[in-house]
Amino acid sequence: MEYLLQKWDLQVPVRTNHTIFEEGRVRMDYPWADATCKLCGTCKLLRLFELRTAGYRTAYVGNGHSDLCPAIEADLVFAKSNLADLCRTEEIDFIPFDRFSDVQRGLGAWA
Repeated sequence: MEYLLQKWDLQVPVRTNHTIFEEGRVRMDYPWADATCKLCGTCKLLRLFELRTAGYRTAYVGNGHSDLCPAIEADLVFAKSNLADLCRTEEIDFIPFDRFSDVQRGLGAWA
């Protein structure tokens, strides 16, 4: 990921888990996890709340189980795969997407 960010000269904050190789073992470090929740290693909902508190409207794009919490709270949701199924089950409004260009079009109409 870092390679692509540098290649495309993108200056964006990245929150991700870390893989640590030490003494012939591999372990994961979860610096963005929520200690009170064990659903995912990086709390996406916390970041959504931080953005909302700063005055931003939030659009969320996801495809998996770990995307459900922020999808519940986002102002606009783009979902596919497992997240789309979960949104249907939980009756969360969402816009289905296949490609990022679908999201781009949807955001353009939302702006």
